[in-house]
Amino acid sequence: ELVGIVALSFAPSTREENMSTAPPTDAAYLSNMAVAGAHRRRGVARALLGASEDLLERIGGVDIWLHVMMEDPTARSLYTNEGYAEIEADKATLFGRGKARKILMQKVFEEGSNRFADFVDQ
Repeated sequence: ELVGIVALSFAPSTREENMSTAPPTDAAYLSNMAVAGAHRRRGVARALLGASEDLLERIGGVDIWLHVMMEDPTARSLYTNEGYAEIEADKATLFGRGKARKILMQKVFEEGSNRFADFVDQ
């Protein structure tokens, strides 16, 4: 049974276009994470997030970026509690009716490395 998924992006060509708050092009980006409804609030998202961070650190990543919906306090709380900082929010004037506003967040693992410049074909 599939209870959750996580997707990491290492190149801008694999990311959503026209993001008003885009992560750096040479950074790892958590582009999607989802947990099946029956399995929420059981630590699955935290485990997926931790596994993603472990992978990134093993391959030389120094940080990870993601977007979270502004109106999702549960997800925002998870990321904040796991050490992510809110960097920038979508501007209200850019969004019309029915479009969810997002916050760009970052977690830094260690200072001074070269992110994924040697790992990714830009």
